[in-house]
Amino acid sequence: MNIDELRGRINEIDGELARLFEERMNTAARVAEYKLEKGIPVFNEEREKEVVARAKSLVSSEFSDYVARLYERLFELSREYQEKIIDASKKRVVEEPVSAPAPQIEKPAPVRAGGFGLVGRNLVYSFSKQIHERLASYRYDIINLEPDKVEEYIKRRNFVGLNITIPYKKTVFALCDEVSDKARQIGSVNTVIVKPNGQLYGDNTDYDGFMLMAKRIGIDFAGKKAIVFGSGGTSATVCNAIEDNGGSCFVVSRTGDDNYTNLERHNDAEVVVNTTPVGTYPDIEKQIVDLSIFPNCKAVLDVVYNPLNTRLVEQARSLGIAATGGLPMLVAQAKCASELFTGETIDFARVERVIETITGEVRNIVLIGMPGCGKTTVAYELKQLLSREVID
Repeated sequence: MNIDELRGRINEIDGELARLFEERMNTAARVAEYKLEKGIPVFNEEREKEVVARAKSLVSSEFSDYVARLYERLFELSREYQEKIIDASKKRVVEEPVSAPAPQIEKPAPVRAGGFGLVGRNLVYSFSKQIHERLASYRYDIINLEPDKVEEYIKRRNFVGLNITIPYKKTVFALCDEVSDKARQIGSVNTVIVKPNGQLYGDNTDYDGFMLMAKRIGIDFAGKKAIVFGSGGTSATVCNAIEDNGGSCFVVSRTGDDNYTNLERHNDAEVVVNTTPVGTYPDIEKQIVDLSIFPNCKAVLDVVYNPLNTRLVEQARSLGIAATGGLPMLVAQAKCASELFTGETIDFARVERVIETITGEVRNIVLIGMPGCGKTTVAYELKQLLSREVID
């Protein structure tokens, strides 16, 4: 092997080490939560000695001293991170919030760290964990539930706050003891918190997220006709937001009066919104509608956020139509949900930074060049720097 190939192999190993290190630190965070709950100190000398002895037994004698030194540093970092998790949790319990979110409601009861997450089904592509853990300091978990487990999970109240996504927004709405005016008007919730008295309060922050998404591409709904694809909870939210801001809405579904066989009756629509999963990874070649049938279209908003730009969004931009994917909506609604979870205000500058960061992390990087020009070497350097998968 030449030096470039050897370095490429080292880069592969480093990438795997980085992935395993992150997994180990995430597991250490869960250990911290357990220790906090049980009142156990972070430092455990006997446990660390056992781990080092086991690690030394797994390598040849030539490397046993090196692996011991490696684990000494790893333990230092693990203890530091566990103490950070515990301190953040204690701070949330004892500090009063600097300001109250709207609407004014009772704050969630203080509970252990890790009581936040996203409830849905088949959640293999969600960015919510990365977004929430950048917006605030709490742990945030992805919780996949089958339909027959949702009610039981919600009624146990073993959480501080949850986001709710497809297909459970209306299901959980019916389980709430109290809901916001927006949620009541829409008929679904995407955010719930447990109040100090144990009651479940529901809100719909998708409304605010959708309005921010529209604002970012300069769209004012006043006096405009919008056609909305999909008839689920997100569709109801979008229609309420558009109509509250002076627009008119027509919902297209497979079986309604307005369906995919008679779209021509709405060819004067100025705004097109997709609230269905069509175009979501891995089915990225699919597109809900051909925009050429809407000659007056001025804006396209697609709530799908993976990929960042669906084929619908790409076609809109190729036609000179203002368009956006769903990531801004996702981050903005997470901001509003996080404020309900913690009682702390998050400024919109942080929202924009998170959108920019997530975009950078998931956007593909394609290297093109002649054979032997160094594409593979550069690719593995990028893998090490960005913790990205390489397909050569």
